[in-house]
Amino acid sequence: MDTVVQPLALTQIDWDTYINFFQEVIGRSPTHDLDAHLMQVGELDSFIASLAVGIDPRQALRNNNTVLKHVSAGFMTNATSETIRVIMETGIAGITYTDYARGNPRFFSILSGTVEDWKNTILSLCTPATSFEVRFVVNSCCLYLEKASLFEVFGNYGKDTLSDKTFILRRKS
Repeated sequence: MDTVVQPLALTQIDWDTYINFFQEVIGRSPTHDLDAHLMQVGELDSFIASLAVGIDPRQALRNNNTVLKHVSAGFMTNATSETIRVIMETGIAGITYTDYARGNPRFFSILSGTVEDWKNTILSLCTPATSFEVRFVVNSCCLYLEKASLFEVFGNYGKDTLSDKTFILRRKS
C-alpha cells in the first residue's frame, strides 16, 4: 500500500464571538488591519493575521511564529514507523497503532501540532537529504495547509520539484 496522508482536524474559528468580544474589550474590530489588505474575514489566514495587531497581515503570516501557535492541524497517515519517528522528533505530536501480529509493517498514525510546529517541521524536512516518504508526508501536510488558506505561511519560500515528484522548499531571495 502506498503512503497516504489525509487531513483530520483544523482549528475552526467562531468569528462572531471573536469579533464581538474583541470589540467589547479593545474598542475596535480585530479585523481592522485586514480590511486595508483586502483579506477576507472567515478564513484561517485572516484569523492568524488579525492576532498580529499593527503588523502587515501577510508579513505576520510569513514571519511571526507567535501568532501561528493559535491554530492547530492534525493529519492521518499510514506511513512507516521510521517516518513517524522522524516527524515526531521535530516536535509534532503523534499517536500510532499497528497490527504487527499479522505482519503489517504500516502504522495508522495521527500527527498533530500548531501551525508554528508544522511550519518548522515542514521547513526542516523538505530537503533533499530527507527520505522520500518523510518528504512526501510533510509535502502533503504543506499542501493541505496551503489549501486551508495558509499559503502565506510559506510565502517566503519557493518549491523546487525533485525527480520523485516531491518538493523541497528554498528561501526566496
